[in-house]
Amino acid sequence: MGKSRGGVSKDMVIVQMLRVTRRSRQIQTLGNWTETDGQ
Repeated sequence: MGKSRGGVSKDMVIVQMLRVTRRSRQIQTLGNWTETDGQ
């Protein structure tokens, strides 16, 4: 039980990290688009 719970918690953290990285990447792409449009 303890190991399974630990694995789940780790998986959840990894998923959250992936989501954060995806959001940051999307924001960067949007910022680049706005910059190119402005120029």
